[in-house]
Amino acid sequence: TGPGFSLNLCIFSLLLWTSTSAFNLDAQNVLRKNGQPGSLFGFSLALHRQLHVRQCRFLGKLLIGAPKARALSNQGANITGGLYLLTAVLLFHCFRCLIVTWFLFMVTLTVDARVENKENQWMGVTVQSQGPGGKIVVRQEHTVVTNN
Repeated sequence: TGPGFSLNLCIFSLLLWTSTSAFNLDAQNVLRKNGQPGSLFGFSLALHRQLHVRQCRFLGKLLIGAPKARALSNQGANITGGLYLLTAVLLFHCFRCLIVTWFLFMVTLTVDARVENKENQWMGVTVQSQGPGGKIVVRQEHTVVTNN
């Protein structure tokens, strides 16, 4: 029980304190959102803020990824994943974002199944914001593009 023991005890106490520290969560004003069953809704989250009202009516946004969400009707697939948007003003409804694909500098809102397969692409597996006024970045894991 020399000076080494006291030092080790201090370091151990410090490590124990830092590993068990936490922050206060508001347990009384909980906002809970559920996605489609099995969609992995909430797999990735990001906060985003627009700087100008002209860009969007609602300035604060929570971006929510759901990598196994059902496809939209024009996507030519069953399960593609998706990106949802929860605004700071309308906290009661999440909006599904329409993802526009840039492929060979052409904007496509529908999918040509002969060229691009969006099935199980895991859209929304990663969601990021470039910061206030920046772009929203949403990542997908799997896309198959063929050259027919």
